[in-house]
Amino acid sequence: MGFLLAVLCVPPSAGAQTLIGRVVEEGRETPVTGALVSLVDRDGEPGPRTITDSLGQFVLAPGRDGQYVVEATRLGYETTRSPLFAMTVEGSVSLDLVMHPLPLGLEGLEVSVEREAEELLRPFGHSPTSLGRRWIDRQTLDKIGQGGHAGDVISWQGLAGVYVPLGTICVTHQRGRTGAGSDRCALIVLDGAIIPMRWAAMIDHHDLEAIVVLGPMEATTFYGTAGGGGAVLLWTRRGRR
Repeated sequence: MGFLLAVLCVPPSAGAQTLIGRVVEEGRETPVTGALVSLVDRDGEPGPRTITDSLGQFVLAPGRDGQYVVEATRLGYETTRSPLFAMTVEGSVSLDLVMHPLPLGLEGLEVSVEREAEELLRPFGHSPTSLGRRWIDRQTLDKIGQGGHAGDVISWQGLAGVYVPLGTICVTHQRGRTGAGSDRCALIVLDGAIIPMRWAAMIDHHDLEAIVVLGPMEATTFYGTAGGGGAVLLWTRRGRR
C-alpha cells in the first residue's frame, strides 16, 4: 500500500489554502506522472481533482475549512490514500504520496489496452482494426519523437474531417459535405473516466498507450448528449517506469 511521506503546515497567508505535493513510486522514488489525485472530505464527498505533471507534482485547493483525505489512482499502481488531516482556507500544506506498483502477472492485470478497446467497441460494430487511422497505437506513438499531447498526435495523424486548432486539445469534426466545423470540442476520456481538456493537455503522448477518435454519432451512443462533439479515448501506458 502507498503511504504518506510528509505533511508540513507552513504559516498561513492571504487567500485560499493550497495543497502542494507530489506522487512517487515506492522503492524508486521516481515521479508517477498522469496519476489522478483527488481531495475527499471526511464524509466521502469528492472535491477538487487534478493530474500529476511530468515531475509527479500536483496542486489542489479545497475552498473551505475541513478534514480531508488525498487519494491517488493510476493504472498499474495500487490506489494510495493519505491519513485524514485538517485544512483551512488560509496557508498551505505540503504532502508527498508513495504509490506501490502492481506486480506483473497478477490475475486480471494482463488485459492489454487493445483487448480493452475491443471489448468497449465491439457492441457498436467497431474494433481497433476497423477504426483504421482513428486507432493510434503505441507503435505509432513511439515513432513521434518530439513532445506533445493527444491533440498534437491527432493533428499529425491527418484524419479526414477532423480538425484540431494548433496547440490545443480541442478536437472538432466537420459536418457532412459542407465542410463546416463543429463548435463543440470532443469529449476527453482517460482510462475510462471523462476528464477536463486542461488535464488532457498536461499528459505527454509518450505516457499514452493508445488513442481512439470517435465521431459525434459514435460518441453519442457511448456518452449521450455529452458526446455530441465526438470523443477522444486515451489509455495510459502500463508498467512504464
